[in-house]
Amino acid sequence: AVVSTQSTGRTDRCCDQRLHGVKVFADNRHCGTVRFREGQRVYEFDCGGHRASRIVVSHDKEFLTICEIEVFGHPHEMRGVPRFTNVALRRPTRQSSTGFNGPSGRAVDGNQSKNYDRHSCTHTQHMRRNWWEVDLPGRRHVHTVVIHNRRYYEKRIHGAQVWVHDGGRRHRCGTVHFKPEKSIYHIRCNRPGNKVRITQEHDYLTLCEVEVMARA
Repeated sequence: AVVSTQSTGRTDRCCDQRLHGVKVFADNRHCGTVRFREGQRVYEFDCGGHRASRIVVSHDKEFLTICEIEVFGHPHEMRGVPRFTNVALRRPTRQSSTGFNGPSGRAVDGNQSKNYDRHSCTHTQHMRRNWWEVDLPGRRHVHTVVIHNRRYYEKRIHGAQVWVHDGGRRHRCGTVHFKPEKSIYHIRCNRPGNKVRITQEHDYLTLCEVEVMARA
């Protein structure tokens, strides 16, 4: 059940008035409409405890820019819902080679910037047969691997494959299919393992952040 949603607009004093008129829905239930006020950063809407599986934020007349969305529910509604955490954060990493001052540890440092100049992304030296991997804290059931792609040269991620290693066995979770409008890719695994590896056979491999989501 959705008790309330909270939307945060931009604070750089450019175009913040564009948020005026934004509508918030819990499924098909209209929770409220943003009435822009100078200096107000956060807008909160009560959805009346409506049960929903999706929150929709829409604008009919302007660009839509949202800096953060928070959705709050009743605690008793969350019982039995599995909780996931990023088990790759600051874990040991390796990669096939290092080029352009892009060490492997950058992919798990918690910095999700997509700008390579901000020292947040990895980079291999060679354009063929590249890989990157992270050791997990023991054997964990990996639900999803989240890849944050870089800005500029974004297409290099196309064809990268995600693997979960479980001792001497490995399972391929899926392949990244590049889309110009996407910068984050979610690859579903649903497999146990103690290591995650990402391979790229046909181009440089650059990863700005990798999250391995497993049960908390």
